[in-house]
Amino acid sequence: MKKLVFILLILNFFGCKSENDKSKIFYYPSESKFDNRLQFKKIDLDTTRLTYLDIFRLIPGEDFRKYAPLFEISEGSMKKRILPFVVSSYNRRNILTVTKDSIFADKSYRIEQLDSLMNEIFQNNGSSKFYNDDFQYIASVAVKMKGNSSGKEIKQLLLRITKVFDKIEHKQQDSLFLRIYFDVPLDYNPIREKE
Repeated sequence: MKKLVFILLILNFFGCKSENDKSKIFYYPSESKFDNRLQFKKIDLDTTRLTYLDIFRLIPGEDFRKYAPLFEISEGSMKKRILPFVVSSYNRRNILTVTKDSIFADKSYRIEQLDSLMNEIFQNNGSSKFYNDDFQYIASVAVKMKGNSSGKEIKQLLLRITKVFDKIEHKQQDSLFLRIYFDVPLDYNPIREKE
């Protein structure tokens, strides 16, 4: 009988440990966007040879019959699943654009101001001139990098953006979703592209 109790205690201990070891998964923009209707192409930003321009070209825009790129970034016990979108002229007004060293909203800001700027804009409750009230539950941020930027550089910028957003979302009383866009590369030249 003592052996049975001992074995049950050991099994219970390992069972509890495996529950705690499970990663918490965060979805950007939301878990519902990761349904089975879409076909995803998972891209490991740590090992990919794809550049920012290559990944930008993979994003299907409004046509989701193509494979949509999916980034899964592990950070400690958290996993962040990111489904990127493409910036269009229709949605450009309400998007905060972030590069490796700058932020563009109503004017240009230093990257060190990301925390305070995202906090001000996405918790504006109608008080921000830049950010429209209609989009108060969706925080839209565009990543803009040089076309030859590596997966690791993209990952660092995405981690920085999602960390700041997670702090803001944690303070929000209502649900707030982060939609991450990829903007045209900084050094993109469509004329040279056609040659």
